[in-house]
Amino acid sequence: MTTFLPSHPHSDQRGYTLIEVFIAIGLMAVLVTLGAFGLRNYWYVQSLDSGTDEAVSQLRQLQERVVSESHPLVYGARFRKGSPDYALVVYDPRAVAPTPMCTQDGQIRSFDRGSMSASIQVSTSTTAVPDSAEATACRAELSGVTAADVFVFFYARGSATAGTIRLEQTNLNRGENIVITGLTGRVERT
Repeated sequence: MTTFLPSHPHSDQRGYTLIEVFIAIGLMAVLVTLGAFGLRNYWYVQSLDSGTDEAVSQLRQLQERVVSESHPLVYGARFRKGSPDYALVVYDPRAVAPTPMCTQDGQIRSFDRGSMSASIQVSTSTTAVPDSAEATACRAELSGVTAADVFVFFYARGSATAGTIRLEQTNLNRGENIVITGLTGRVERT
C-alpha cells in the first residue's frame, strides 16, 4: 500500500529561469545607462549656465566698479577664444612710462573648475567685439595676450565696447551668448 504524504503548499511553484534573470539584468542595465546619460547631459547644461552666470556677474561688477571709482580708469575683461580662461584688466590712460597703461587685475580665471565644466570655452567663431584703443594698448603691454583675445571695456560715462561673447559647452555642442550694449553698457545673456 502506498501512502501519499501531503505536499507542501509552495512545492509546486517554480523559480526564475536563468534566461529570465539575464533579461531582467539587461533591462536594468539599459535603464541605468539611459539615466546616467541624462544625468551627464543635465550636469553639462548646468555647468554652461553657471559659467555664463559667472561671466555676466563679473562683467556687471566691472560696470559698477568703473562708475563708482574715479575717472579716467577703465575696467575690462579679456576672454581667450577657444579657451576657458579669462582675466580682468585695468586701463589707466594717465599712466606714464615705465608704468604700464594696462594691467591685469588679479589672477587668470577659468570656467574650468570641475570635470563637468572642463569643456566650457569662449567660442572661436561667433564671439565678436570690435577692438578699441584700450584693447590695442593691452595687447602690447600684457604678457601672453594673443591677437585672438577679445577685450570688453566699461567706461565711467556708462558706456562699453559693444559686442557678443559666446560661451560653448563643447560636449553638448550648445552655447550661450552674452551681449554687451555699447551705449548703455548693459550686460545680458541671450
